[in-house]
Amino acid sequence: MSLKWTFDPSRPSGARQGGLAAAHVIQPDIDNFVREILQNALDQREGSQAVRVSFSFHQLSGEQKDNFLTAMGWGQLQSHIEGAAAAGGVTIGPQLKQALEGVDNGPLLVMRIDDSGTRGLVGSEDSPNENFNQLCRNVLVTTEDGSTRGGSFGLGKSVLWRFSSLSTVLFSSRIDGNPQPGFRLFGRSELPFHEAEGKPWDGPGWFGVERMVGDGQKRAESAWDLEAEDAARDLQLFRPAQLGTGTSILIMGFFEPRNEIRRDVREIAGDLIESVSRWFWPSLKGTVPELKVTVEAYENGTGLYRETALIRAVEEPFHMADTSGEVKERVSEPGDVAQRDLAITIPGRRPRNGEGGDPPVEARLTLRLRLAGTETDAHRNTVAMMRGAGMVVKYRDSRKPLGEQQYHAVLKAGLARGRSIEDISLEHFLRASEPPSHNEWIPGTDRLRAEYNQGAQARLNQLWKDLDLAIIDMCEDPLPESRQGPQKLAELFPVHGGVTTAPRETFRPEGLHAQYDGERWSISGRVKCLSKQVPLWRFMVGVSLDAETGSGEGFQIEEFTVGEGATASRQGVRFQCDVDQGVKEVQFNGITGALPGEVTADDLRRTRIKIDVRARIREATP
Repeated sequence: MSLKWTFDPSRPSGARQGGLAAAHVIQPDIDNFVREILQNALDQREGSQAVRVSFSFHQLSGEQKDNFLTAMGWGQLQSHIEGAAAAGGVTIGPQLKQALEGVDNGPLLVMRIDDSGTRGLVGSEDSPNENFNQLCRNVLVTTEDGSTRGGSFGLGKSVLWRFSSLSTVLFSSRIDGNPQPGFRLFGRSELPFHEAEGKPWDGPGWFGVERMVGDGQKRAESAWDLEAEDAARDLQLFRPAQLGTGTSILIMGFFEPRNEIRRDVREIAGDLIESVSRWFWPSLKGTVPELKVTVEAYENGTGLYRETALIRAVEEPFHMADTSGEVKERVSEPGDVAQRDLAITIPGRRPRNGEGGDPPVEARLTLRLRLAGTETDAHRNTVAMMRGAGMVVKYRDSRKPLGEQQYHAVLKAGLARGRSIEDISLEHFLRASEPPSHNEWIPGTDRLRAEYNQGAQARLNQLWKDLDLAIIDMCEDPLPESRQGPQKLAELFPVHGGVTTAPRETFRPEGLHAQYDGERWSISGRVKCLSKQVPLWRFMVGVSLDAETGSGEGFQIEEFTVGEGATASRQGVRFQCDVDQGVKEVQFNGITGALPGEVTADDLRRTRIKIDVRARIREATP
């Protein structure tokens, strides 16, 4: 039985679609293309073996081009693409018309993508949640299993059709089972409503074995084994058995949607390699990497280009920050690495599937920071944000230290940090906070609203504040013994601290910091006991507007927390912290409440505040 294209007839309602709307959600650039392809390959990893992915460009002309077009049923598909190109009011029409002219008058460029060490296109023709339908048929449907997923054949797969000038993609796969072991072949042309062969068509077309289903209706189903393998050889999609299980994808008429001028394939290939290193160095690292990627280019079978993705020099400082075995509390010399844990409270999850919801979870992220040398690069003073997808979600520009230090940092969250229950909970939360392009953690996504109680925005905002404060502290030089403090800090930073101490400076506040977010001040710092024989002690923390004379008007501290080894209690507008026996250092954080008196937000933007810390020895409770 020969393979052919089967198109869906027009809808009884008469409604028309203009193409794959999801393809216009994600920016069609090389970075997003690479991110979507590789994270979906890593999601489908089989066992502990490395995932191997190959991007290969094939420029076909002459007999090779003719054989390819014949094998993929071009005569039939062409009439439908011509109908779609001629349809009025369709944005993709000019693109299709230009692509048709290119097929007639020049070589045909296709891109093949192979992954191995993956599950492949498992699932029957009618299993909606298995890989086959998720990638080849479904639209705006994503799987919910597995918290480590970066993508999951939802919106991201649309980049395949977006990078095809003919909006046509073919698939082959070798699988171990489900529904059967063997070789599978299928295709999809994502066209808008059009007329062809004297009939109106809904849009999409499917390449496979035509079957009768339901009330005399037709659909295309996968071709299998010998029939599929024979067709795949001329379609540049044959997968030898030694390649193992996995999926091969062929993008017909590859082009770059955002580029007016067609670039040489070797230039595109070089950009692909750079993008792999930029976003996937966490998976490329180590003596046993999780991911191996090659990029190749051919002209009628003759090799033009081949390169393997490695961690580039520009990403190496992040790799070193992530993998250094020696860490310090603070960095002082180029190459030093410091590490801190940041806390985040994950909002409670809403009830689902007839079950009760989950309470809030206290989780942690690990920040590792490496002090840079004198060399310059574009990624200085940025933080590579990572979770369990094996990919950098975003390079976040963070707050620069007060001195001249330059750094590279990584923020490891969820399964990129560990496998505890708290890590898994944070992985779910951050996955839900990512937009379709998976390139940041933001509040207000549909999944956050659907799955979590309110509070995501406050939690994420606090995380970024804590991150900035931690970076400043990790790069901060130790305070001198002088009670006056560092002169440069006093000149540049609009926060003052005072302390009442026992003789010979028994206690000392350090790292006092305040940040105004337009509504409230966030404060932080720590208090140290300098005595060799640590007494029982306590300290008070208060906040007031700075004044030329007097103590200034006090703020109410609404939220206040202290680190391990101390308990805090409210004492009017201040907080009192009682420190446990033997504890020499206590960290504190707080957030102020309403503005005092008639002070406005505009007033606060032009003023300073004072953090008042007073420590003293206390007697043991009988």
